Formats: sequence, structure tokens, C-alpha cells
Amino acid sequence: MTIKVFLSYSHSDTEFAHMLGEALRRVDYAVFQPDTGDMASLWYPDERRLYIEQSDAMVCILSAQIYHADSAWLREELREAEQLKKPIIPVLIEPIEYPREALSCWRSINFVDEDFRHAFRALRDQIYAVASPHALALRKLMKSRVRTLETETIVDPRPIRLGALIREGLIKLQIPPDQLDSTLAQLLNISERFAQGLLKGTFPITELDDDFLAALAEAVGVDPDDLRAIVNVDVVYTPPDSGRVQRPD
Repeated sequence: MTIKVFLSYSHSDTEFAHMLGEALRRVDYAVFQPDTGDMASLWYPDERRLYIEQSDAMVCILSAQIYHADSAWLREELREAEQLKKPIIPVLIEPIEYPREALSCWRSINFVDEDFRHAFRALRDQIYAVASPHALALRKLMKSRVRTLETETIVDPRPIRLGALIREGLIKLQIPPDQLDSTLAQLLNISERFAQGLLKGTFPITELDDDFLAALAEAVGVDPDDLRAIVNVDVVYTPPDSGRVQRPD
């Protein structure tokens, strides 16, 4: 049985989606991709819902574009998949906060700070874990989702939130997207590798002291209290068997 995957993404992320779709096809997954092949003209609600219904899992590519107008279809597809109780696997290609509490998401796959080959292997295995004939039969038997491999890719959400706030501040300063890391490095007199870690949300947040946060806030034009609110929030974890990270209100 061929596993069928519905690939959902914003129009602005089409290039990455095409690359990912081709990679999935090469490992023998059937990929429903709205703007390719027979689906190129099927942007109608009934047809879209039919393809989602026929799929075994949805892979949703998430970037900052999810909050923009051209992502209306993506958000609608997520709602359709939720209603149909399809496994949704988020693929992160930018350091953003996505509404996990609003989605019954499985393990997220992080393409932000992993090379494509390594992250793709994780995605390939996760799809099989939630959509193989065995997994589907087990979920049907249990009448609920069985998270066989669900683990948190991003254990601590604070670095991702900090990176998103820094990126937002630099964009408001009209810094070109391809110059964010070099500009941040110059503003703070730090290495570009350090700057990249801050922007991608991979730098250990506990290493940032108050003086550095104050300098960072001034450099990118954000409120220092907003930075401290992110850094100082307590992260409470649920027991390992639940696989979810609880965030304080």
C-alpha cells in the first residue's frame, strides 16, 4: 500500500514545497500537491477536501507566510485535515511560533537548523510512523490518534520566540532578509554564526545576560521588557508519555 501525503503550504513557499514533494516521491510516497500535475487547477473546496480525505497524512510547510493573506488556503486546508482527523506533521522552514494548541499536531520536523538530508530522513520516518498500514489500523482500532513517535523537536520554545522577535525588529528597520544575520552581527559586534543562532532560535537562551538583552533590544528597536518576558518565562513539561510541551498562560 502506497502512503498518500497531502502537501500543504503557502504560495510564497512553493519552491521549497516542490523540492520536498520531489524528495517524497523518490521514496515512494504518493504526494497530493495542489499546484502540480492533475491538481494544478483543483483549487475548489470540494476537490481539495476530497484529496485531503483520500490522503493518509498531511505535511504542512510552515514559515512566517502562514500569517499572510496568501496563506488563506493553507489555513483552510489545516481546518479540513483537523475535521477529518488526519495526522498533521508540521515542517518548519523558518523560526516561527505556530499554534500547536490549536492543532492536533504530531512531531514537528525542523528544517531551520538541520541540513535538508537529515531533516528529510526524520520526516520520511515520521510519515511512515503515523500513516503506515499498521499505524492506520491501530488508530482505527483505538478510535483515536496513537502518537507512536511523537516527541518535541523543539524542547524549549523561548529561543524560537526570541529569534522571531529579533527578525521582526530587523525587518521593521527595513533590513533585507538575506542580510539579517550579517547586520545583527555588525550591530552587536558578534560573529555571524552567533547572530545566525539567535535568529534561528538555536542559541542557548540561558547564556544571554541582562546587559546583552538590553543591547540587543536597542540594536533591533524592540522593547527590552518584551525580550525579558520571553527569556524569563517558565517552561513546564508534561510527563514524557504525553509528548507535549505545556506553556504558561
